[in-house]
Amino acid sequence: LRAGCRRWRWGGGGLIAAGEFWSKNQPDNGDGDLDSGEEDCVYSSTYASAPWNDFLCSATRWWICEKIPTIFTP
Repeated sequence: LRAGCRRWRWGGGGLIAAGEFWSKNQPDNGDGDLDSGEEDCVYSSTYASAPWNDFLCSATRWWICEKIPTIFTP
């Protein structure tokens, strides 16, 4: 995921629909708090029905990788 001009995109470039995965009132880029810096990364929480929140990229969090699925044919 990446933010650009406050429009969030998948790694492949497609736009992420507003409200699709975001927690309430997210993404908010720190709610305008300029001291905290830009929130250009995302973390996912298990505590909400829409678990995504934008957050500082400098924060330590678990990461998610994109992987092309492998299909096995018996």
